[in-house]
Amino acid sequence: MIAAGTSRGLLPAPVVSVLERRWAPHALLFGLALVLRVAWVLWVDREGFVLNDAMMYNANAVAINEGLGFRPPQGGPSAQWPPAYSTILAGIYWLFGIEPLWGEIFNAIVGAVTVVLL
Repeated sequence: MIAAGTSRGLLPAPVVSVLERRWAPHALLFGLALVLRVAWVLWVDREGFVLNDAMMYNANAVAINEGLGFRPPQGGPSAQWPPAYSTILAGIYWLFGIEPLWGEIFNAIVGAVTVVLL
């Protein structure tokens, strides 16, 4: 129910206007950062990298997604590629399919959020 003299709920119209103006630059920054990051993801060719972190996290995420669990390349416990990010990627792969592009899009979204938070 909207009270008399207000535009949304119980906040007076000037307060709502200030809140909207305060968030507008952040939304613009987020949108710009996201567009630039997604454009980069779609433009850059990832083929040809022999060994890198992205490949290792992807391999671990695929193993987790296939029910094989977290398997560091050394075979034993390792802190070089911790399991948290691989587990997040495994969840993304479970939702959208095993395609590294989805992980890169996720990274673009997280990166765009950090632009606003900083």
